[in-house]
Amino acid sequence: MRKAKKLSQEELAHLAGCDVSTIGRIERGEKSPRLALLVSLAETLGTTVSDLTDCRPRARGQDVRREFYDRVDALMEKGSKQKVEMVRMVMESVMPYGRKPVR
Repeated sequence: MRKAKKLSQEELAHLAGCDVSTIGRIERGEKSPRLALLVSLAETLGTTVSDLTDCRPRARGQDVRREFYDRVDALMEKGSKQKVEMVRMVMESVMPYGRKPVR
């Protein structure tokens, strides 16, 4: 998507507010972006988070939806209710099925 928009890794990193090395590691599949960066990348590229994410089960058999829900559960344990609600809304728009929403 970055290449289709004719952006260099440096330009995308600058616009999204991250290091160029982060963009490289994400593109090589060495790193998964945090939710805030994923949202920023989607906005910068003029697309949606769901278009940037691959929600198919991983080769290891781990379900990506379960990983997202587990991460939200971990946020909830830390007591960041506003962040949890934002993450839950994003998750429901990207993956509208799965466990009951976290409240």
